[in-house]
Amino acid sequence: MRIAIRNPTLIALLTIAIGVGFIAVGIVRGIEAEASRSWPVTTGTVLEWDLGPEQRGDRVRFTPKARYRYIVDGEEYRSDRVSIVPRRFSSRPQRRSETEAEARAWLERYPVGGLALVHYDPDGPSRALLIAGGSRGAVALFIGFGIFWLILGATLIWWFRIRK
Repeated sequence: MRIAIRNPTLIALLTIAIGVGFIAVGIVRGIEAEASRSWPVTTGTVLEWDLGPEQRGDRVRFTPKARYRYIVDGEEYRSDRVSIVPRRFSSRPQRRSETEAEARAWLERYPVGGLALVHYDPDGPSRALLIAGGSRGAVALFIGFGIFWLILGATLIWWFRIRK
């Protein structure tokens, strides 16, 4: 059975666009993560936190979230951004309790009502993080996905051209 593709070049270009998008997100997150390492620090108060469990196929994923307030130059701000790239804990259902305990232990570094160091952007103090920097692995993953999609798009263009 042969499937007729009406506009194969469009499919290849969309694939390349997806790759460029992933690479752009990876680069922007990487730059932002590096910049946040030099952001000033103030003390904030943790207002609440949540593990945000969600089911993804046969996996359970916990994404720790914290809401906190902090003061910069006499003005109060609130944020819920923990880090540039969110930390996720994921497991199969049979390990759910272990994974949940691991995520909970990670979040308990920021007890509700307790103090936390808040890194804020000096050019826009409403942008803040509890954990400066970021996972270079996550940034590399975005860029890797982007390269994969670029190669796939280029391969599709090559394939469609030789088939003509």
